[in-house]
Amino acid sequence: MVTSHVLQLAKQHRQMMLALNSFHAIGIENIDPDITGAAIGKALNEARAAHLVTLEQSVANTS
Repeated sequence: MVTSHVLQLAKQHRQMMLALNSFHAIGIENIDPDITGAAIGKALNEARAAHLVTLEQSVANTS
């Protein structure tokens, strides 16, 4: 039981680290400079989500 809980925590930690890496990897300089207003946040979220998918796929391919 303890081992399964530790494994679950390790998986959650890995997911959080991947999400944080995507958040830090994609910034305002990575989106179209002509975007304004609320579209900036939307573009950042979309770019970060796409980056996260790429990271998750690369991790899955190496496991």
